[in-house]
Amino acid sequence: MEARVAVLEQIATSTEKVLERLEKRLERVDTRFDRMDDRMDRIENRQIADFRIMFAALITATLGLAGLMAHGFKWL
Repeated sequence: MEARVAVLEQIATSTEKVLERLEKRLERVDTRFDRMDDRMDRIENRQIADFRIMFAALITATLGLAGLMAHGFKWL
């Protein structure tokens, strides 16, 4: 009976060590995912800003060309 208990204690000890290693690895994976989330947030914010600048440039160019046409056709 004592031999069986000793085997079970050894299994419990090895299982505990494996779980500790897994916890450490999962913590590292969590930090990597957090870093990736931060990077993605910065990229999304940059893309939104780039879109706004491009959209403003497009509107400005369109209005400028419309004004040029209106002046050319003597509408203004």
